[in-house]
Amino acid sequence: MSVDPIDIGALVTRALRRKVRLPEFSQPVYIESAHSFHDRIRLSVRTSDGQTKQTTIFASALVTYLEQYDTANDASVNPLDLFLLIESVRIRLAYSFDPFFAVSLSGVQALPHQLQAVYERMLPQARLRFLLADDPGAGKTIMAGLLLKELKLRGVINYVLILTPAPLTIQWKDELYNKFDETFEIINAEMVNNAVGGNVWDRYRQCIASVDFAKRDSVVRSLEQIPWDIVIIDEAHKCAARSQGEKVVKTRRYHLAERLSASAERILLLTATPHSGNADQFAHFLRLLDADQFPDPRYDGLQLDRKILEDAREGGRDQWFLRRIKEELRDSKGRPLFTKRHVITVPFTLTTAEKALYGHVTDYINRFLPYQQGEGARRSSVALARTVLQRRLASSLNAIHRSLKRRADHFSAILHELERLPVSEHEKVLHKYRLLAVNGIEDDERDSGDLDEMQDEAMESFFVAQRVEQLRLEVQELERLVAEAIRVMESGEEAKLKALRSCLDGTQFSELADGRGKLLIFTEHRDTLDYLRRHLKEWGYRTCEIHGGMNATLRREAADLFRQDAQVCIATEAAGEGINLQFCHLMINYDIPWNPNRLEQRMGRIHRIGQESDVYIFNFVSTNTIEGEILNRLFLKLEEIRGQLGERVFDVVGQLLALNDLRLEDVLREAAFNPARLEEYKEQIEQLSPAQMLLLEQATGVALATSQVDLAWVHGTDVRSQELRLMPEYVEKFFLRAAERIGMKVRQRADDLYAIEHVPLRLRDAHLPTARLYGIPAQEYRKATFNKDTLQRVEHSDAVLLSPGHPLFAALNAILLIELDAIQGQSAVFVDARVSEDYKIHFFEIQIDSEEPASGTRQGNRANVHTQTLYSTLVAIQEGPGGLEQVSADLLHDLTQLAEDEKIEEDISGEVPSPQEIVQLEQWVSVMVQFPLKEQQASERQRLLQIRREYMDKLFAEQSRRVQRRYIDLSQRVSRGDETVRLARDEADRRHKELRQHHREKLAELDRLRVVREGAVRYLGTALVVPIAKTSLAFQLEQQSNISPAALVRDDRIEQIGMNYVMNYELARGWQPEDISKQHDGSGFDIRSTQPETAELRRIEVKARAGDEQFIQLTSNEWLQAQRHGDTYWLYIVWNCAHQPRLITIQNPAQKLAYVVQQQIVIEGYRVSGDALALAGTET
Repeated sequence: MSVDPIDIGALVTRALRRKVRLPEFSQPVYIESAHSFHDRIRLSVRTSDGQTKQTTIFASALVTYLEQYDTANDASVNPLDLFLLIESVRIRLAYSFDPFFAVSLSGVQALPHQLQAVYERMLPQARLRFLLADDPGAGKTIMAGLLLKELKLRGVINYVLILTPAPLTIQWKDELYNKFDETFEIINAEMVNNAVGGNVWDRYRQCIASVDFAKRDSVVRSLEQIPWDIVIIDEAHKCAARSQGEKVVKTRRYHLAERLSASAERILLLTATPHSGNADQFAHFLRLLDADQFPDPRYDGLQLDRKILEDAREGGRDQWFLRRIKEELRDSKGRPLFTKRHVITVPFTLTTAEKALYGHVTDYINRFLPYQQGEGARRSSVALARTVLQRRLASSLNAIHRSLKRRADHFSAILHELERLPVSEHEKVLHKYRLLAVNGIEDDERDSGDLDEMQDEAMESFFVAQRVEQLRLEVQELERLVAEAIRVMESGEEAKLKALRSCLDGTQFSELADGRGKLLIFTEHRDTLDYLRRHLKEWGYRTCEIHGGMNATLRREAADLFRQDAQVCIATEAAGEGINLQFCHLMINYDIPWNPNRLEQRMGRIHRIGQESDVYIFNFVSTNTIEGEILNRLFLKLEEIRGQLGERVFDVVGQLLALNDLRLEDVLREAAFNPARLEEYKEQIEQLSPAQMLLLEQATGVALATSQVDLAWVHGTDVRSQELRLMPEYVEKFFLRAAERIGMKVRQRADDLYAIEHVPLRLRDAHLPTARLYGIPAQEYRKATFNKDTLQRVEHSDAVLLSPGHPLFAALNAILLIELDAIQGQSAVFVDARVSEDYKIHFFEIQIDSEEPASGTRQGNRANVHTQTLYSTLVAIQEGPGGLEQVSADLLHDLTQLAEDEKIEEDISGEVPSPQEIVQLEQWVSVMVQFPLKEQQASERQRLLQIRREYMDKLFAEQSRRVQRRYIDLSQRVSRGDETVRLARDEADRRHKELRQHHREKLAELDRLRVVREGAVRYLGTALVVPIAKTSLAFQLEQQSNISPAALVRDDRIEQIGMNYVMNYELARGWQPEDISKQHDGSGFDIRSTQPETAELRRIEVKARAGDEQFIQLTSNEWLQAQRHGDTYWLYIVWNCAHQPRLITIQNPAQKLAYVVQQQIVIEGYRVSGDALALAGTET
């Protein structure tokens, strides 16, 4: 049998600009060029992700592959499969049409200031370097979470590092999981030490760690091996540095932040106190954002604070920092977010016996834990041990008794061990215990506010004895004090406890009795917590507790018990770290924290967004102890200052004390060691003045960093987000159909939520690409919802929100796309009852790319940049008699899928797009859709970068002039024979050359960031849409609904008459109508009309009919949008358009027509009879 020879030239011509599926590629490729070499052809092809590749193939094989691809694309596929493919892409890229996408998918109700921070300030920036410095309680964790979620949904981050003070690690982990379905791993020393091969940071990718753990040299080195996409540092002001002559003295925290900032793609610093009053430290702090963008105070002076902030304002958008204070924060309606806060001091006096014990324990501390013992970190640890014992002494008799007893038992055991050993071994054993005592604790950068509860308890047995005899004397003294503590406890009710009982009898606490009120009591120690719980139960109160020994689940359960039943919650600092209890408005600080920032953290548990009542805080302070006198004087002074600073006095107390050089913890510790200085410290407190702070904010420019929330911007953007938001009904519809497609059973519960009793093993495969990005799904989900509003109901607060960012949703989507791989590029038949002619809808995914500097590089050469997808979106192009036009990407929801057993009157196989037609469509999309989007993205990026460049040019020019002047002055002195300044002259010359080099590198980096270009255009498939009259559905429609297909066909002329009538009607009312019907963005209505004076909004769907009192048809999208928008959604029916139009209006049709609307059975959509409309509507 002979084979016809292949015409190579004709084959090359045939292959050009064609799509084909080749064995070397998993997806069809587009042939851009072809060159023949004997019986082989060299192809240059473009892949689905936009990359250009070369491959060589036999001519005979190419003929086969072209024919196979043409044959495969001749027939249509199951419309449900195409729907699922398109909907999968639309959901994945929903950020391109929903301005607040992450808000829609998470369990948070974001507020205006949070939306503005994330979506206006941070998200648009290239290579983010940002300082968020809002007041406590503004929700910085939520803002950081929203930013992370948005970046993750865009697919631009994989490696995330969050560094916090040790006590806050669990809070961060809990909030990111509960509110954003993001799973983070808390990395600690044990995990690093036990890691078998590899880098533990690479294994988890989403990591939280204590900043004091991460700053260790070995840990820093392992952190630098990871290409972090974003690093977030909470309480970032603790990363401090200061100039010392030509040197910079950096804390290890600063050193850590500096190295991570240099290598990370993005960095976000969070703090409520960005400026401590030291301009030099503030300058170094800002350099953590970008060392080349901010002046070096060693060379550039300290006049920079105000200048930095003023320059940053150019362009109307802060590029680097944002600060809002509590009093200025408002909800979407402009109402204050925070209620009033009343702080009341409750004084009490120790009994004679208690005062004697207090004095004896203080003497013990001063004798056996000398204040000045040791050097550096050792000295700091001794000071912390003193603080822990002093605080326990002030807390309760039970707490100091338990501490003394544990310390006595521990030291006694060591003494017994020593007495069994020869004297020659004593020094070795003592040294061992001294080392054990400081292991993991000794750190000269930490204060008591950085210790968690376990570390705090470890400090109470801190070992310092140098000799056996010294240890023996200490054990004897401890045993005597333990005995004395027992006697005092047995002598009668403790004075502080009596004060608590008296306080609870006050009128403010009367609501506890009938269950209306809730009381939160803070103590610093578990021993005091146990003591209080016992007595409160004896007094008849129902209690619960929250402390550091409870894991996250137990703490959440305790918070639920407090909300639902318990009258009093007794808590340690664990409840001050991330447990939100705004349903309670009464709080007692049974123990006053020595770290003033913790006082505000505690208050923030109840005085926070969502609190509806005024908050009352009672501070218990002893009148006859050293620390009591100091704290009492401080609270009196703060009350006096409140007259000038208002409610924010407790928000800035830490900063206020720092400005006056008053470190509260040091003062309290020093006063206990040296009571003679008590009056000096009280006088220092008396000199506190708010003028210091106001002067600081004005002189340094911190006040300029304070930004008003732009409610108009938030409102305008939120209106669009409400209209374009990914509807949970569509997400639910997709999930349920996809689950059925891959064989996962989803059961609807009696409460209308869902249960998934078994998640298939293949969805829990750790090798799925989604597993590392979103986590591995659980084995079952007993209670799940797709609507975030459901989570706001108390009975459903334990439900799981199945959103596109959830591990199960992501895994399901990944498996689905594997099964639908062959569907891409295919066509399916759909039915549109509103048309009389065929049309097609072609779907494309388009990308806009940018160039970004590679992590850890600053140079702008090509070797140090990488291409990144800046923006992607789903595009739907309708092809009909009128040509090509862009339509809403969710249009398939309004079309009816033609089942396989349904018939079409005519063969539509010829309607399937040919490869050449697909190429032409891609070109049209590139020019008409992708290019304008690229221009829009490029314009916004260049505007932001221009602000950055102008500031940087001015900064470098100023620095260069200063260094040049210094070089000239020094050169003149050298020429006059002054050799003492030769080295300084050479250093100035080196500094000038270094500045010029850095400037060139920075300009090159900014030039690369400016690059924005068209990326890939990926053809997904085509919906072949036919009128219902051409299908067997027409007969079913007439039989079941008694409707003629002709009655459903849209009359464009009548529709336009109705639109014109409504537009004129709105204008006559004095409103401002905007026709959005041609935007085809899936809004689900035709006109957005606004009342200019009140900003009242109407979303108007226009239904025009030629005759009078005729029925109307609503698409699925229109009906869902009506349900979503409620009272702002209006149905305007214009009847009799062919003669004399008359208008019927219906506000909130989803409510008013709920019982008369008929969901269509044969086709997608809803129908309302003319009679029902006349009854429900108002004629105008």
